[in-house]
Amino acid sequence: MTGSPYKFAAGQGTANGIDSVQQWWADREEQSFDAIYVPTVDKQGNPIFIAVNFTQEIKIDYNPTGRKIDYENSRNADVTRGLD
Repeated sequence: MTGSPYKFAAGQGTANGIDSVQQWWADREEQSFDAIYVPTVDKQGNPIFIAVNFTQEIKIDYNPTGRKIDYENSRNADVTRGLD
């Protein structure tokens, strides 16, 4: 190390603080989402019709050969059915 040990220590402390803030922000982003509430009726009780326009493609992770639950005999507790 060359230079002032005090400047080095201050720089290390600042860097550690910034890393902590970045980790806090990343954790916060993982647990948050955006939501928009649109009322379904106006003040008189008339339905409101809305249009949703997506500006970019929403990728859906869909597996057509994935496992599916069969609820055919779900009312009979003695009968167990496997998955498709």
